[in-house]
This record gives sequence, structure tokens and C-alpha cells, in this order.
Amino acid sequence: MFAGWFFLFLLRVGVYYHLEVMVFVPVLFVSSKHPWRSLAAVIFASAWAGISRVNWFPVPAMIAIMIYLLEEPVSARHSIRRYLAQPLLWGGVGLGAALAAQAVYIPLSGNEANANAFASSFFSQLLWYRLWPNDSFPLGVVPGILIVSGPLLAALVIFTSSFIRSLHPLRWVGIWGMLTVLFAGGLVVSVKIGGGGDLHNMDAYAVLIGMAVAFFVGGMVGGEDGQKVLAKLQWPVVAIALLMPLVFIVHQLSPIQKFNEKGNQQAFSQLKGMAEKAGQNGQVLFINERHLVTFHEINVPLVPNYEAVSLMEMAMSNNQPYLQQFYDDLKQHRFAAIVTSKLNTVMKEEGAFAEENNIWNLRVSPYILCYYETVPVSTSSEPTATAYIEADDSRIEFYVPRAEPCH
Repeated sequence: MFAGWFFLFLLRVGVYYHLEVMVFVPVLFVSSKHPWRSLAAVIFASAWAGISRVNWFPVPAMIAIMIYLLEEPVSARHSIRRYLAQPLLWGGVGLGAALAAQAVYIPLSGNEANANAFASSFFSQLLWYRLWPNDSFPLGVVPGILIVSGPLLAALVIFTSSFIRSLHPLRWVGIWGMLTVLFAGGLVVSVKIGGGGDLHNMDAYAVLIGMAVAFFVGGMVGGEDGQKVLAKLQWPVVAIALLMPLVFIVHQLSPIQKFNEKGNQQAFSQLKGMAEKAGQNGQVLFINERHLVTFHEINVPLVPNYEAVSLMEMAMSNNQPYLQQFYDDLKQHRFAAIVTSKLNTVMKEEGAFAEENNIWNLRVSPYILCYYETVPVSTSSEPTATAYIEADDSRIEFYVPRAEPCH
């Protein structure tokens, strides 16, 4: 039951699948009884972090250290200095492996000329109001994560008070200290422009607190007396935990949208024909819907640059070299056609993700609209032919070079 609930908990927080590699590897292979195997696991998982997500760089080592703190008594090492040697080694080597992996990946990625893009998140605007209920996330990040992780937090507080003497104070400081660091770090990442719309930036904290409770519930915590500590969950905590997924599921219930297969297929066929015809005269840039090129649904060469998420990240961090290159490519009509979402230049003073909308409509949309004009992706003979566009929030539009660009 705990495993099933924990699965729902991670889904509710939003731990992306590629990040779970950094969880599984330490959990499967780290053990104080196998120092070399553990070190190899930390290095591998940290290297994966180096090519995945910057705020996860220290997390594999922290997971390994959490396992160590929960399983290994201080008394078994006879001194605090010897006890700390292994986790300090993991921390240093893990962070070094993540940084080294990123350094190797940058030239391999083909983005060496724009290497500062890999640190773009450090230069983005912070929107602190998103910690609390707002248009982008009605719950707010702080109330949301406290509600969702509340049962685990309550359980760990109870376990701490119940077994305070069973574990050395150093171990409690390490356990709660790492949770505090990841909680605070997750809050900072959540308020970066582009975030704060859900809880997925609290992922590392969620994983670590879940692991800590799982070790206590599973009787895997080693006491200072050499005996395993077996904790029992209190029924009020269990009751609240079981109700929690239902509360969120009921809120999200809605009628299933009917897929307009005929209309979508017609619109896709027209888009395919337009893109492949334009591809005979030059490059076709898919800012959105790039999967159609990746999986060869549309037969045009893939243009690596200016994918929607990357372009938005560079706009939010105001990466001028990247943006100026984009503007120059547009001005020179480098692309025979551009496929992207519907563009406008409307600026918002409020509403969900107003800041993101304004950044895009300040640093991206006007430049595309200046040098390119739209061609409708629809057929007049079928009223449903635009369903492919209308049924999705990211409505597809097809842009071709303007004969007379704006000034």
C-alpha cells in the first residue's frame, strides 16, 4: 500500500521520468558495506544529472548520503570523523562528476558556441508571488507542497520524536538538514519565470522525504544499538494520506474531449503538403510540433536551433547572442517556412503566466511577424478541417517570408 501510494505521490508532485534514473541507481547500488560499488553508482547517477538538470547536480550524492545516514550507526564507525568520511567523499565526487559530465556534453551537443545557454536559468527573473495562490497555480507552491507532502512530513516528525534517542544527533541533523536544503532550493527554482505553475520543481525534496519515511516504515533504519528501527504509521496520517490523491483527482475530473480524427487528418495532410513543398526551396523551421519531423511524419530536414522550449528559455534569460542570431536569421529569410503556434503581440497585465506571455510577445513574436506572414492551415470544403489547430492550445500556423518586411 505504501509503494502504491508513493507512486501516486510522485505523479502528483511531478518527478520527470528521466530524473528517476538518478533515484533508482543509488537506491539499488549504494551500501556502506560496498564502498566501491556505491562510489561508482554515485558517479554514474551524478554524470546523468550533469546532462539532465542543473538543480539535480548534487541530488544523487544526497540520496546516497541519506541512505547512509539511515542505515549506518555512528557507533559502527567509532568516531564522527570516520563516519563523515564516506558521505563527504560521495558529495565531492558526485558534484564533480556532474560538472564534468556537463563540460563534456556541451561540445558534444553542438551548442558550444552558445555555452552560456546551459546556465541560462541563473539569469532569469524570479517571481516570488508564485509561492502563494495565484492565477498560474491556484494552490501556490508553498501550500501545495505542504498539503501534498503533509502525510510524509507528519510521519517523519512523529518518527523523529519517537526515536530521537535511537539515532545519533548527527544523523538527525543530516536527515533534516538535507530536506531543508532541497525544500528551500525547490522553492527558489519554482519562482523562476517559466515555473511555479505546479509542484515539479519540488521533485528532489519529494523523493528524499519519501525515501526517509520508506526506510522507517520498512524497518531499514539502523539504530545506534545495532537493532533495526521499525516505525508504525499512525492511523490519522494513513487516513489523510489515502484521501489526498482522491482530493486532487476529483478536482480534475472533466468530460473526455472527443478527438476529431477526420478534421485533424485533413489539417495534417495540408500541413505536410505545405511543409514538404516549402522544403524544396529551403529550410523549414518547426518551432512547435517538431515531433512530426523527428518521427518522419513530415519529410523535411530537422533544423536543430530555435525549438519552442529552448527559444523561450533564451528569451526569458535574455540571451542576446542567441536572440540576435535568431533575429538575423529571420531578417535574412533563412527559412523557407516556419511552423509554430499562433502568434500575437498582446501584452497582459494579469492572468496565468502573464510574464511568460509578455516575454514571448516582446522578444520572439514581433520579429517573426515582422519578416514572415501566416498562411492558413485549413480547407474551405470541410468545416472540421481546422480541428487539428483549434482542438489544441498550441494552435499551429504556417509562416512564409514577407515580400516587404516591416521596418
